[in-house]
Amino acid sequence: MLVHKMIAHCYTIDFSDTKYRDYSQAPEHLWVSRFHTNAEMYSLGDKYGIESLKVTAKSKFSLTVEAMEEGNGSTKTDHLYEVIPYIYASTPESDRGLRDIVVRYAQQNSADFSAHPKFKTLIAENLDFVADVMGKRLG
Repeated sequence: MLVHKMIAHCYTIDFSDTKYRDYSQAPEHLWVSRFHTNAEMYSLGDKYGIESLKVTAKSKFSLTVEAMEEGNGSTKTDHLYEVIPYIYASTPESDRGLRDIVVRYAQQNSADFSAHPKFKTLIAENLDFVADVMGKRLG
């Protein structure tokens, strides 16, 4: 599914970050979220040196963070909790593209972020993220 989106980007300079329109094309369990799709596309752009894919994925990720409404019992924070470990594991430390977006969101929404049930697990398992959040606050 991601390779299909990457190839579509190479031809159209865009990709769909939503579920397939025709649900028969992909099993439901392959769909995670727009957050995760854009983070994975960003990672693929980095891996294969496709800068325009990184730019598009970063833009879509940022727009999703800004505009996505809560739904299906999930909040933006829920989705970000799922994607932050992936972002930090799949991009080099020097690549601030998506990292700065999630750090900024965590800082601007610190009350919701720290009240989340998975907060302790997130900070225990993602020390680079914690350092980024604290570094931006202290720096």
